[in-house]
Amino acid sequence: MNSTEGKTTEEMLEQLHTKKCEQMQASGKLFDYLMDCQVYLKTQDLEGWKQQFQPAPTTQTKTIPKNKHSPNLKYHTPFDACLQCKSGMVIEDVPNGQIVCVQCGLIQSRVVSTEGAAHCSWDQILNSTRVSIHRYSKVGYMWTVLRWLQGESSPCITEDTLCRLQAEVDGVKTVDQVKKGLKNLGLVRKYTRHKWSLLRLLGGPQIYNFNPDTVFSIIKMFRRIEYYSKYNKSIFKCRSFFSYTVLIYIFLQELNLPAPQSLLLKDPKLNDLQFRMYEELQKSIQSVEPKKK
Repeated sequence: MNSTEGKTTEEMLEQLHTKKCEQMQASGKLFDYLMDCQVYLKTQDLEGWKQQFQPAPTTQTKTIPKNKHSPNLKYHTPFDACLQCKSGMVIEDVPNGQIVCVQCGLIQSRVVSTEGAAHCSWDQILNSTRVSIHRYSKVGYMWTVLRWLQGESSPCITEDTLCRLQAEVDGVKTVDQVKKGLKNLGLVRKYTRHKWSLLRLLGGPQIYNFNPDTVFSIIKMFRRIEYYSKYNKSIFKCRSFFSYTVLIYIFLQELNLPAPQSLLLKDPKLNDLQFRMYEELQKSIQSVEPKKK
């Protein structure tokens, strides 16, 4: 007896949807599938769903293996270290002609010449510098925030400036004292994000210390929040996104790990607003994601 015999269109669509969710979750593409399939699930369009997510099988052409040492053979040439952080963790973005540093996010252009080079002198071409930019990414910024909190950033500070900051910080060294010292020296805008690293350079303790598994879990949870926030922008009040430190506090609580109160904002009302926004987003996510058996 056919497994589909006697079933309604709604039941068949639900069965196919559940099986497809399991396949997409295994391949890491569940979020994309859930956003694309909603129109078919709401209208109970079984045929449309099949055409979109169950296309007819196509015949595969047999690939001809290349001979060894063929003209298409490409030898791997390692890239130079990053110009800023000197890390060797660099990858090539071929379509955009760029080299991207995975460690600090620096992007270096690989374009040899541009249309403006035809109107430049030889001296200008020799003395020109490559364009370097930092591409903003919420996930990349979360990585950076976690490094800042653990004092793993690398502030470019001179020995003289560090000695002056040492003189400003007396007694038991804390993050607040480092921040106050930076304010007295007029260096708040330049070094505030490095205050945890500066505290360690001055002999202070490491305030936060997350193990690699915790960091991976936080990034995974953050990626989920970032994805669904794109489709639920109406929940954000008075700001465009969550506070990163407040999100870390919430994630640590959900992981049943110690969540320091110092991660929260100073204004309790803003913290309550962040919590309500997070709960509202979670309700929206649960209404879209399939229930776990």
